[in-house]
Amino acid sequence: MYRVMIVDDEPLIREGLRTLIEWENYGFQVVAVARDGNDALARFDNAAPDLMVVDIRMPVMDGLQLIEAVRKRSIHTHFLILSGYSDFNYAKRAIQSKVDGYILKPIDEDELIQYLELIRIQLDKESVAALSVNHTSSQQFFSSDLRFGASEVTMESMDLTRYMQMLHYALDIGDKESVSLLIQEVGNDMAMTFRSEQLVKTNYIQLLVAITQKLLQAHPLLRSSEHKITEWISQIYDQTTFKSMQLLIHVQLCKIIDYMGFNQSDTLIKRILDMVQRNYRESLKLESLAEVFNYNSAYLGKLFKNHTGDSFHTYLDKVRIDKAKELLDEGLKVYQVAELVGYTNVDYFHTKFKKYVGKAPKAYQNE
Repeated sequence: MYRVMIVDDEPLIREGLRTLIEWENYGFQVVAVARDGNDALARFDNAAPDLMVVDIRMPVMDGLQLIEAVRKRSIHTHFLILSGYSDFNYAKRAIQSKVDGYILKPIDEDELIQYLELIRIQLDKESVAALSVNHTSSQQFFSSDLRFGASEVTMESMDLTRYMQMLHYALDIGDKESVSLLIQEVGNDMAMTFRSEQLVKTNYIQLLVAITQKLLQAHPLLRSSEHKITEWISQIYDQTTFKSMQLLIHVQLCKIIDYMGFNQSDTLIKRILDMVQRNYRESLKLESLAEVFNYNSAYLGKLFKNHTGDSFHTYLDKVRIDKAKELLDEGLKVYQVAELVGYTNVDYFHTKFKKYVGKAPKAYQNE
């Protein structure tokens, strides 16, 4: 059994995670819980966890600070991050810390299990074959497919969050051509940045798990294929060359597009409109969409306005405000509604709501 430590400042979540699943069924055993980062570090040596499930927001020492402190003691510990904040900024910080996964609260049992299955596979491989490769074996992995330049590239030079967003857009709209081009760009950038078979594979898996979780939530037709998706992502560990890994990822992402059941006759604008309806909570930008599909942003904006009568940002605001009205009708508080429809600033939400509805959110709700 692999050893697990749960770190969260909320007692109900700590104890809830203990009983959410049968950990032993997935090859894990909870050996310790901690109430904050300092408590976790005090228990670390005795607990010797293979996996730590860590809340990103804790007093005194937050989750990412804890991860940095643990890595000074052990380079082999794996991490799952818990967060109540569904935005790319937190995802970016977590990915840059090279964690194994990022789970939003409230915790979904199936999502947790999917991560555990992937982490168990990785731990098995590390135990049996010491997947952590040296410089020579890494060169064998890359040698026939890439030629590195003379200068080193730092990890910070690669924006994984940008790639997460762009691949998510391309997949959510069902554009195989854009997916193909992005996979080439992502893979080459990862290889040049990380220069290690293990780091490339680990970062790729983090990226793909985060994207597929978003797609699973937005596309009901995809959920019946969740087990297949988990299986093929784990196969990334088994690829012996960079080229075979890239081919596997490209083929499987195109299959995901097929699983989502797109109408291939839909225009790009129609697909973008559908994507906005599914992802209005996200920080959607026309410029990013234009980059994904190799359009000039001004030209794509003109196409969009000709089709809808609104600019992209106005259309997004209207979708968000319509959803906000539905949530206010259900009795949710104004600040809750603002966050749920994609506005991080309540005052800004108030201004937008009044602009499109003619009255403040609370006044609308009271009526």
